[in-house]
Amino acid sequence: MLGKSIAHYLVVERLGQGGMGVVYKARDSHLDRFVALKVLPPERVADPERKRRFVQEAKAASALNHPNIIHIYDIAKDGDIDYIAMELIEGRTLASVIGQRGLRTEQILKYGTQVADALAKSHGAGVIHRDLKPTNIMVTDAGLIKVLDFGLAKLADNATDEFAPTRTVRADEIHTEDGTVMGTLAYMSPEQAQGKQVDGRSDIFSLGAVLYEMAAGRSAFWRDSRASTMAAILRDDPVPLPAEVGAGLRGVIGRCLVKEPSERYQQATEVRAALEAIRDSSTEQTAAPATRRRRPRLAWLAAGGAALGILGAAWWMGGYGASAPQLSGLRLASTFAGSHRSATFSPDGSMIAFLNTANGPAQIWVKNLAQGDPIQITSGNLPAVQPHWSPKNDQIVFSRQGQGIWSVPPLGGTPRQLIRPGRNPNFSGDGERLVFERGHQIWVARTDGSEARRVEGVPEWYYGMDSLPALSAHGEWIAFSRPQIGPHGDLWVIPSAGGKARRLTFDTRISTGPVWTPDDQWIIYSSMRGGSFTLWRVAAAGGKPEALTTGAGEDTDAAISSDGRHLIYTNARNTWKLALLDLATGKQKELMERRNGLAFPSFSPDGERIAFMQVAAGDPQIFTIRRDGTEMRQMTLGKGEINGLPRWSADGAFVYYYRAYPTPSFRKVPAAGGADTEVIAGWSWETHNAAQEDPGGGRLAYTLNQKNNQVATLVREIASGKETRLSEILDNPRWSPDGTALVGTMADQGVIRICPVAGGACTGVAKGSLPVWESTGAKIYFWRHRPETAGQYLWSIDLKTREEKELAALGSFSQVESFYDISRSGQVITTPFREGRTELWMADLKRQGWAAH
Repeated sequence: MLGKSIAHYLVVERLGQGGMGVVYKARDSHLDRFVALKVLPPERVADPERKRRFVQEAKAASALNHPNIIHIYDIAKDGDIDYIAMELIEGRTLASVIGQRGLRTEQILKYGTQVADALAKSHGAGVIHRDLKPTNIMVTDAGLIKVLDFGLAKLADNATDEFAPTRTVRADEIHTEDGTVMGTLAYMSPEQAQGKQVDGRSDIFSLGAVLYEMAAGRSAFWRDSRASTMAAILRDDPVPLPAEVGAGLRGVIGRCLVKEPSERYQQATEVRAALEAIRDSSTEQTAAPATRRRRPRLAWLAAGGAALGILGAAWWMGGYGASAPQLSGLRLASTFAGSHRSATFSPDGSMIAFLNTANGPAQIWVKNLAQGDPIQITSGNLPAVQPHWSPKNDQIVFSRQGQGIWSVPPLGGTPRQLIRPGRNPNFSGDGERLVFERGHQIWVARTDGSEARRVEGVPEWYYGMDSLPALSAHGEWIAFSRPQIGPHGDLWVIPSAGGKARRLTFDTRISTGPVWTPDDQWIIYSSMRGGSFTLWRVAAAGGKPEALTTGAGEDTDAAISSDGRHLIYTNARNTWKLALLDLATGKQKELMERRNGLAFPSFSPDGERIAFMQVAAGDPQIFTIRRDGTEMRQMTLGKGEINGLPRWSADGAFVYYYRAYPTPSFRKVPAAGGADTEVIAGWSWETHNAAQEDPGGGRLAYTLNQKNNQVATLVREIASGKETRLSEILDNPRWSPDGTALVGTMADQGVIRICPVAGGACTGVAKGSLPVWESTGAKIYFWRHRPETAGQYLWSIDLKTREEKELAALGSFSQVESFYDISRSGQVITTPFREGRTELWMADLKRQGWAAH
């Protein structure tokens, strides 16, 4: 082949051979430049699959334009020779640069960041590499990384819009059949090695293997045989990295190499940002393994604008099990009267403050743990919420519903208001600052309420569940819960000075109440990832959460003593009920009771069946049941799905509902059971809320939300997609019986309004929420809340006489349970929440090598 021409390329040198072809150095006679020319030998062209994959490589790579990805100039055929002309790289493979000694930390960060950036670009264009390894990565003499060989690239089903790339290929042009293993085994993800369908997270695992090899000078999973290599990938952790490898880099590598895809970094942009944070915030320059020296311990926490920080936790390889916090000596702390929750330790750990309902609404009580009875230090008709004892021992802060944040002396006195509006305050470890919530925002302030400012960079969310932010012991970071799909979401961390937030868990399950260990290396929180609320731990650097408590739950409101030796939490046996109330007789019947959530009840048009959401095997699913409590049917069955907000079709033949996860979709399922179908793609209850079909069928009314704000209430023709906008925005709009009007609440004012569908002015009805039409259209039912009882009351208003009437006390509901429906015959269906007696439990918190404060 040397000295011969392929089209207008003169072959001058053989560079090497890979699984997909031979690579030559050639001169482009048209543009007078050297190129790398990859060809398939003639004897191999007859293999259609090899040729298809060869063409696939060029098409996938040509869709990308990035300084760390090899440029493709041409793809063509000259006679019987298929070839790709590409950028010629002057340099060495990363494999030869690594050698057997590994690389210094600054080199690992320099090269790893570039590889991650290349993957971020390719994944943004929908292209998965599938064969990332050191021999497919070139290092130029100037230290520039070039990722090569997209010969096994798979075009993913959907491109993200993160980089808004220009794509030159379609989803059906490049694919790999499930069950076919492609790539180089020692760098494959577990899912790829098993021939399963893969996405960008598979490349992230491969990147972790490359990073490991750069740090250790050896392969993470290579064994003596193919079978043992496969077994290591599927089951084994790599040999621990040398102790001198920095904790932050360990954390990044370890999280990339987690076996379960959902527990790795989810995007290459996260890996890039994590590596950049180590590079930008650390002065540690670790030598190669053979020449490493111990250096002073570094403060990995970067104050201010450090984008993602690694928080310095060595959670993986050789230290995970020994250094992770463990509970022992579990014992009941609630040995006195009342129902207790939300405990907080005094600075010396000898006392606790907590909420107690012994004398009415929850108030703050204080107790010496060694002796004596508790004393009440707040009172009033409004309950206290989320008390926290100052590390300076000068105050206990708490919030009151609608009344802002308050302070009271630890042993009692006159409470004073610190901040309004605001809720859920919490102290930094030194007692100098507060973090709190205001709306869907996180704020910080001095402990006297002054210098309050918003923390910029907190991701927005639609659902009204509290985030319960917690400052790290040293005050540089804030951990918080972020609902993403309804109440379901994950833990995040963000610099307290503002900046880029980082997702810490990837469960998409209700998670709440994070609390930091005193060394800022671990976060303990409550989550439903196991099916009920139990306590979990997760490294602040990221990684797989591990259970601290098990059982039926509900374990919440964890708090840690300042010396890190004790943990206290709330335990309750809560229940949810599906309850039917007959307004004519006042009689109530409980159709069912569950330990897990019930929500969104909806009557069929004839009033004979009820649709609702229930958590089943950890997943929110749609069910129906007869109004006498018999013939319950599970309508949705998908494992790992999040389904909710069922509403009946006008004829009762279908149940509409939202599938929020894994892909947002508005759907319907036959009421008699059977396969569901998609009605509108991309709709979720966060963006297109409370869709309901009109009584005549064929139209949907819903409220459109954008960036956490309601922007319009619309009526959509299902068949044509044509939409009309109401003159006002209504929360949870409901159709009138004749289909001419919608009733809903102006959410920002708490006023019920009726709006004609054909257009025109809306009219006010009453103060309240969640209005529902009476079957004749003469009345409207609605809820009113009484703060002093924390309960909801059902009212009605006669639209002709404007007479208002209180009908029933319904009890307390959280936001997700705050839905109800009324049948034609005047029966009310609700899903009331009943909190069991809450108790405080204490445990010793142990961890090898823990440095107590």
